[in-house]
Amino acid sequence: MQIIKLLEIKINEGKNILQNISLMRRISGPAINVAYYMPEDIEKCRKAIEKWQLTSKDILIDAFGESHRYVSTFADTVSKKNSGFNYQREFIFEVNQGMSVLESVQESLQMGIGMEKKEEMKANAKAPMVFISHSSKDKPFVEALVSLLEDIGFDKSNLFCSSIDGYGIALSKDIFETLRSLFNEHDLYVIFIHSPRYYKSAVSLNEMGAAWVLKTDFCSFLTADMDFNKMSGVVNGSTISIKVDTEDAPSRLSELKNLLIQMFRLPSIDETKWERKRNSFLKQVLSIIYDNESEEEKTDSIEFSEDELNIFSRWANNSIDSDFIAVWTRQGLEVHFGYHNGYTFPRGEALAQYEDYMERLQQAGYVVVDGTTNKVKRYKITKQGYDFAKTLLDNYQQ
Repeated sequence: MQIIKLLEIKINEGKNILQNISLMRRISGPAINVAYYMPEDIEKCRKAIEKWQLTSKDILIDAFGESHRYVSTFADTVSKKNSGFNYQREFIFEVNQGMSVLESVQESLQMGIGMEKKEEMKANAKAPMVFISHSSKDKPFVEALVSLLEDIGFDKSNLFCSSIDGYGIALSKDIFETLRSLFNEHDLYVIFIHSPRYYKSAVSLNEMGAAWVLKTDFCSFLTADMDFNKMSGVVNGSTISIKVDTEDAPSRLSELKNLLIQMFRLPSIDETKWERKRNSFLKQVLSIIYDNESEEEKTDSIEFSEDELNIFSRWANNSIDSDFIAVWTRQGLEVHFGYHNGYTFPRGEALAQYEDYMERLQQAGYVVVDGTTNKVKRYKITKQGYDFAKTLLDNYQQ
């Protein structure tokens, strides 16, 4: 605020005046109890003080109005008449009194601005929310997890799970628009449910990419039929995760519970009750039977043309540079699958075919979204994708 800067100037002027007052030259006089100073020094300091007082008062009047208490309080510090016994002491007292008022006003304004900023930050702060990123085919797992989160205090105001009634997307609402709003409007803590089914879901993989781009906090669960070495993408086996069929799963769950209670300021839960709920959750998710054979058959049903397989083989088996680059040009979307695979997809049917191709690669678990650049998705090959590409070496050119 301008008033704070002006007050700072007047306070510094007051300090300079005090410095000049201290330099007043003393002279001898007839009275023992009177301090005598050079008349020109007295006059010089008096004029400086009066000018400083007048301009300071004008600043206060311009900022707050003549009837404001700041103005009247400052006016009370202006001496109407000096006693003459010790001009130096009286001048110092008068200036210090005025400076004290100015400093008090400045401090009050600064505190007010600080409070305004705090209120503004509070008003603009994103509400925290747990977002469960999962495949819809893992609904039994997430049902058990949502029940566990409810036991420690979560409800629909701070928990989103698209597969569970009351925690998902309302009727007539667009799923992708809802997901975008969640990421933009909330401070999300993402819980990933890693499973073989998760890596075949384009929506799930896009959620993972969005969470990574936005640098959200997260933790990962691994279903009983999921191994660490099968994790891929930006959230992979190198991150700390909870695998529900391991010995440390109970302690890991307790760590997560403590973290969420602190992060969301939830009331504490009785430890005995928590252990009962936690053990019930683990028993429930470990009893889920997975039909992995049928899942593999579904993966095999994803088809690619000869040209598409050739593109993927040259991309994944490129030992020099396998970076994925996509940029918009006047001709359309120019995509480089590695340094020597450049293709241009004009808007329309060709672009739709490219998007369908990338979605099928995601569904097969061969690539994941690796962020966006200028609203264009980047992709990264998974370990499963590299393993598949090796089977193509003998049949497709590099």
